[in-house]
Amino acid sequence: MDCAPVATAAVSTEDVCANCGKEGSDTIKLKNCTACRLVKYCSVDCQKTHRKQHKKACKKRAAELKGEKPIVIETCGSLSAEIAGQLQQMSKHHNIRVKKRMPVEEYVDGRTDPPGLFDIAPPQQDCDVCFLPMPISRDQVDYRYCCGKYLPITEQRDCIKLLKKQMGKGNASAFTMMGESYMFGDGVQQDDEKAKDMFLKAFELGEDSAACRHLGNLFANKNDLPKAMHWWTLGATRQVNPCINSRCNLGRSEMTTLKCPERAVKHFKIAAEAGLEEAMKDYMEEAYKQGHVAKEDLASTLRAHKKALDSMKSDQRAHAAMMMNLTPNLK
Repeated sequence: MDCAPVATAAVSTEDVCANCGKEGSDTIKLKNCTACRLVKYCSVDCQKTHRKQHKKACKKRAAELKGEKPIVIETCGSLSAEIAGQLQQMSKHHNIRVKKRMPVEEYVDGRTDPPGLFDIAPPQQDCDVCFLPMPISRDQVDYRYCCGKYLPITEQRDCIKLLKKQMGKGNASAFTMMGESYMFGDGVQQDDEKAKDMFLKAFELGEDSAACRHLGNLFANKNDLPKAMHWWTLGATRQVNPCINSRCNLGRSEMTTLKCPERAVKHFKIAAEAGLEEAMKDYMEEAYKQGHVAKEDLASTLRAHKKALDSMKSDQRAHAAMMMNLTPNLK
């Protein structure tokens, strides 16, 4: 192969090899220098030959790119030649990262349901103190940063230091709580990327439920429904302490975005029978009005819903909610 270098002026255009000057074509595929993305080469031999001449500029631009915060551009489907060319030009001056999103239509056509997706939700775990099933609503649950326990009270306080201490011990729930702090800017600077990292760590450590819901919400906020549905499904189908709110999110997406009311009603029914008031009042009853739920099914769901609420009811929980000037879910 002829890898003789050409004059600098001859390689000033972008669609030629920086070493030998060959133009890109259907037969000659030019590839960017992966470190700096400033020049292209037709072969590895040309890249090696040109390395001495290119080394200084390459290192300088690579260091600049490394120090820049990447600009993430999300795309759905294939890019046109014009857009691809614009991104190529931008990448010479900025740290560009292109992320491809799966189109919703492609997601619906290709999805397969995991085992147990529409099974009845297992009961909530019992509280370590009062031994009643834990409430679904976070308004009636407080995390004890000192011992890593959930208790049915509603005190709220800023304990970032204690959270970090629990995170150092590998407490999955502490990572979830810290992720929530980053997501809502509670005690720390709001940062969705840091929140995502916290939730992913919580998931790795076994806190599948709330972490999965929040990860799904983050992707939903970025209009990446396939990834959002993936995380909500993981949370909703957890065998121990599943995330009922994730179940409700699945139902909402099936009803409004994917236009699958039958699947949506299945999710709402499971969530309502587990005791989630939002699923019962806002969605099952609305689905009944729209003709998606039979009267008998609505009545049986309501009975199961009340039974679940009664199992989580206690005077202490109602009193705690009253003391914090909150309206308790359980009356």
